[in-house]
Amino acid sequence: MRDDAPLRLPAPHREIRFPAADARLFAAAWGAGRPLVMIHGGLADHRAALWRTAPVVDRLHLITPDLRGCGRSVAYGPQSWDRLGDDVAALLDHLGLERAVVGGVSAGCGVAANFALRHRGRVAGLLFVTPAHGGEAVGLSPQQAQALGYMHAQARRAIEEGVEVLLPMYDALPPPVRLLARRMAAGFDVHAVTHHTALLASGSQPFDDPIELGDLDRPALLVPGSDAFHPSAVSAAFAANLPRCVKHPSETDGFPDAVLGLMARAFPG
Repeated sequence: MRDDAPLRLPAPHREIRFPAADARLFAAAWGAGRPLVMIHGGLADHRAALWRTAPVVDRLHLITPDLRGCGRSVAYGPQSWDRLGDDVAALLDHLGLERAVVGGVSAGCGVAANFALRHRGRVAGLLFVTPAHGGEAVGLSPQQAQALGYMHAQARRAIEEGVEVLLPMYDALPPPVRLLARRMAAGFDVHAVTHHTALLASGSQPFDDPIELGDLDRPALLVPGSDAFHPSAVSAAFAANLPRCVKHPSETDGFPDAVLGLMARAFPG
């Protein structure tokens, strides 16, 4: 792939629009069989979760929602982690799914963890890729607080100046991912996305203490983070407390097989 070539993502087999708490939200879906709901991180849309899981779209039922305020899930008003977690439950209700493996990337891990703790009977397994939030007992690092505060400030500027002011935040990404991120930003409703960035910048956490994760006795796969925004201490807390956690070192090499292995453990037989 050329450095300036865009990531090639599969077109959705199905587009889903579903109601949830004063909003009509969006998700995309592929395939059939064992369901995996994969949730994107901050200031992104469902494609940020899809590009990591695209190699397995024909091997399972992959569902990637846009969080409220992002992408095509245009919703206004204050957000909370509980509301985002309940949105995942509303998605499963709409699809008639009793249980699913639920996962996320970065801040999406927080949504997945919140959903799992609030709706434990609906969780078949968990997939966490570079989690950013370790609970109220851990809080945000100074670097995270600075980055999320800047993100929210830029989102507020975008209301007056346009989405172009968001684009420099993606400059450090690898070129193909940067092109995808810029495309995602171009589709933001800037009034809606500020409610999303306000939640992230507030320092609020999706759960109180990582010890709560010990109640999630489900097969789990963790790709640890190791940068300032995805501190290794957060991933270590996930690994120490999730009872059935398997760590995988990378979200690239061998990751599709690791995901399929998780699905087999979550839905045996």
